[in-house]
Amino acid sequence: MERREFLKKAGLGAACMAAASVGGPYVIASPKFQWKMVTSWPPKMPILQDGAERLAKKIEEMSEGRIKIQVYAGGELVPALEVFNAVSQGTVE
Repeated sequence: MERREFLKKAGLGAACMAAASVGGPYVIASPKFQWKMVTSWPPKMPILQDGAERLAKKIEEMSEGRIKIQVYAGGELVPALEVFNAVSQGTVE
C-alpha cells in the first residue's frame, strides 16, 4: 500500500512541476536587427519618403523593436542611381 501511495504522490508532484513550467512565463532570446534602407528619391519627398519612413516605423512596432530600419534618401548613403547595386552587393539591406 505504501508503495502505491508513494507512486501516486510522486506522479502528482511531477505533473504539478510540469504544469507550472509549461504555464509559467518564459523568455525566448530573439535576435535584434538594425537595417539600412536606401531610396532613390531626394530627402523629404512628400509621398515616397514619408511612406518609406512610415513603413519602417510600422515594422519596428510590429516586431516589438526587434527590427529597426533607418531610412536614407537618395545621395545620403549611396548615390541615388546606385541603390540597386548597393543592395545586390550587400552594402545595405
